[in-house]
Amino acid sequence: MKTWQLCAVLTIMALAVLGCARLDRLVARLAGQAEAAAAGDPARGEAIFRRGVAGAPPCAGCHLVEQGGAGFSLGPNLAGIAARAAERVAGMTAAQYLEESILQPGNHVVAGYHVSMFADYAAYLSRQDVADLIAYLLTL
Repeated sequence: MKTWQLCAVLTIMALAVLGCARLDRLVARLAGQAEAAAAGDPARGEAIFRRGVAGAPPCAGCHLVEQGGAGFSLGPNLAGIAARAAERVAGMTAAQYLEESILQPGNHVVAGYHVSMFADYAAYLSRQDVADLIAYLLTL
């Protein structure tokens, strides 16, 4: 099979699985059309955390940010996440850990929780969105 044929088959398969709109967002992200951010904006990251963006659900729908951990949430309380993220996986920075946790939520599941996080953030969030969200989380 020639390269162009393989690309055509993979594109058709991706369209069948993801649908056009989600595939377009994923391709834009992977192709770098959403340019990588030099630095994230924590204020914008907090807005994404609390309200969501581009059709992706808000993080605050499942995560608390409460010192002392009072209250119910489906996901872990993120108060103090900057310090914990830096120590979770040897060889990973806090920012790397957070990025992987957002884009590939099944990779790092906190003990006592299940993989219930929205799994398609990679298809909905731009690189800038992710950088902004991480910048906010690093302030916690």
